[in-house]
Amino acid sequence: MAILSGFPGLEVVVTVNGNSLHEYDLPDDSDEITTNASTIKYIEAHPGTKFAVRTTAKGEFKHIKNDLYWKVMVDGKEALLRDKISRHSSHPSIYDATIGGVKVASGNSVMERPFTFSALETDNDTINGSDSAIQAQVGGLGQISVKLYRVKYLPTTKSKAKKYMQDRDATKQSLTEKALKGRALSRQTTLGAPLPSKAKKGRSFDWIDPLHKPFATFTFRYRSMHDLHAEMIVSKPLPLEERDLDTLTLEEMHELLKRQANDLERQKLKRLIEENRRKLSGTTEGGKEENKDTKEKIKREHESAFGRSSSASASKRRQIKTIDLSAPKRRQIQATDLGAAKRRQIETIDLSEHGVKTAIKTEMNMGRGSMYGGNSNIGANKRHQYEIVDLTDG
Repeated sequence: MAILSGFPGLEVVVTVNGNSLHEYDLPDDSDEITTNASTIKYIEAHPGTKFAVRTTAKGEFKHIKNDLYWKVMVDGKEALLRDKISRHSSHPSIYDATIGGVKVASGNSVMERPFTFSALETDNDTINGSDSAIQAQVGGLGQISVKLYRVKYLPTTKSKAKKYMQDRDATKQSLTEKALKGRALSRQTTLGAPLPSKAKKGRSFDWIDPLHKPFATFTFRYRSMHDLHAEMIVSKPLPLEERDLDTLTLEEMHELLKRQANDLERQKLKRLIEENRRKLSGTTEGGKEENKDTKEKIKREHESAFGRSSSASASKRRQIKTIDLSAPKRRQIQATDLGAAKRRQIETIDLSEHGVKTAIKTEMNMGRGSMYGGNSNIGANKRHQYEIVDLTDG
């Protein structure tokens, strides 16, 4: 939390989802001056994240009995300005207020659009405009300014409805890289989608602290972590491989083990690739002879697989059946599958005149199948060859 030595009890923080963002101090060698009434902090900003500014003042705060007016300006833009006033009677012992966006008019309604961190888009175009105009455009970028004043509320003045500027998306911009003049800056603030809100009554007050001289100023410079490293606000962490194991968290130890496992896998793969290259180029021990043996082995494996495939296909296309005609009425048919010599099938059929006629008639009616009770696929029957062998003595 940002605090001031001159105002104990007063705190200002930037929050995301209600949680305060971690703050980083100026580097020790910075030539920027802070006082007991002003401070500068750095915070990390992630694109697409909504944020708010929260101000609290407790009993020891020396201005707790005053009416307070404070305003938040982001990126130095009027379109990103929001103010708030609080009467002492509403905070007799503690002051706690949050500003999370700007209110805008949308037709007859009032909407609130939340502050949102976004990526700053840059290009390589030529700089257009004077130095002062460019400085006004980029001078406040990446900065949240919070200023607090003592005021005297005027309750007798009739309040009027507060006026709000018309809603327009004039916050996002693209800059030429040259305009940044080497600054490590890759973030800006835009306004999120509008949300329904309520109009407030305008309040009149007298200034105790002059407008140009707030009694307290808090400045938050928001950056990406890469920018924080570039500006040397945050030291680059040591690689996990170089850190003391006792300082690693459980998640970091898991990450380190994962990296080591990946490294081992890459080393194994690299060794395998190199070994295969040596074999193919004949540079391993044994030289060309080993290379020749390797190629011969691959060739034999290929021919063996091809031969088995051709033999299997041929065996499916050819069967020889031998019919024994030595008996007068009962005959045996021996079917031999050349592709599976161990499988032998013996079929008995009736070759009497009546039996043959019955078998032929059945096959003609079915239009498919084998009269010998084999495979019923007609395509398979066409691939069979039948050899009739007379085994009688005559």
